[in-house]
Amino acid sequence: MLKGQDRKIVEEAIELALPNVTYLSEFLECVKKDLDESETFSDFLMRLEKRITSAEDETRKTDFVILRNHLMAMMKNIT
Repeated sequence: MLKGQDRKIVEEAIELALPNVTYLSEFLECVKKDLDESETFSDFLMRLEKRITSAEDETRKTDFVILRNHLMAMMKNIT
């Protein structure tokens, strides 16, 4: 399970992404599962990329891309 500062970063990015997500319940279910199963921030990003590449349609793909973009922007601000 992702812990500490990495988890806080992901949770904040999820909150920022929510207003723009179309399939909200599906999105939350997926990211919660990935958050719980990921050991590291990199592991979470890898799972997120898999969701993006395997999305059933463009709208679902976009939901996860929004989260990825928020995560990348937050990481830029940290480093």
